[in-house]
Amino acid sequence: MRWFRWRKRDDAADGTTKVSMYTLSTCPSCKKAKKFFADRHIAFQFTNYDLADQATQDRIMRELEAEEVEAFPFVRIGEQTVQGYDPKRYAKLLGINA
Repeated sequence: MRWFRWRKRDDAADGTTKVSMYTLSTCPSCKKAKKFFADRHIAFQFTNYDLADQATQDRIMRELEAEEVEAFPFVRIGEQTVQGYDPKRYAKLLGINA
């Protein structure tokens, strides 16, 4: 599990689009989302909400509520957010073929 902070920048330090997500360890759609990025060798960071400590869960919930998100995975690609497993949207935001 990797811990991270959301940054207000579209690009990672190496110039690629930053991808990060909140997931559940038991969520099939979350596993598919992680696989989508891993299969394409796209670096991403994630936090499994259900395995995080209470303070981290509280912070995640505040962010999800602010974004009006009601489902996992919650994926951030640059400044854009995607709720759920949506490979076509991921590809569009990354400028790649699904």
